[in-house]
Amino acid sequence: MAASNQKFISDAEVVVVALGDSKARARISLASSRIMYLQEPMIAVDHMVLVAVALGYGTRWIGAFNEKEVKRILRIPEDLRVVVLLLIGASDENPPARPRKAFGQIFFEEFYGNPLKL
Repeated sequence: MAASNQKFISDAEVVVVALGDSKARARISLASSRIMYLQEPMIAVDHMVLVAVALGYGTRWIGAFNEKEVKRILRIPEDLRVVVLLLIGASDENPPARPRKAFGQIFFEEFYGNPLKL
């Protein structure tokens, strides 16, 4: 299976396959251009998640997949990269929010490990 035997993927109402153009780095002269073709699709997918959740849908990022197999099945050109799969649909469950790290554990000031204080 193209997505590591994650059979629930076939139950999704929508599967978005986010693609990146690996040739894009040759057209951009920014220092970070070597990964722009990965960053831009991820930003777009994140916005899709925000809109889907606002409309009451569930979403799930899928990063475990066989890129060559996904490309073969969907006839995606060789020069494009499959960045992530995003499932969108009515959620079967509504679990409680997971505990989150404290603000000072993830935001730092001046250097890593120095908690940001606002």
